[in-house]
Amino acid sequence: MTEGVGEGSSVELPAMMSIRDVARELNCSERHVRRLSDSERMPSPLKLGSLLRYRRQMIDEWIANGCPNTPSMTDVDESGSS
Repeated sequence: MTEGVGEGSSVELPAMMSIRDVARELNCSERHVRRLSDSERMPSPLKLGSLLRYRRQMIDEWIANGCPNTPSMTDVDESGSS
């Protein structure tokens, strides 16, 4: 994904985002991002060793869709799809 900086130039954005990056994107605190993630109200992060990283594409799509709550596995099981 690229983001225009000036006429004819673009900057390649990293594919992975830290909690700090997501907080900046959402204009909220890092603690709030952790709460959203812990309560499964946003896309799940990937754990890379001791680091948590979010896929930029998933976060961008989640924001574009109005930040809906993400379904948990129990919601899928209860809906009758077995």
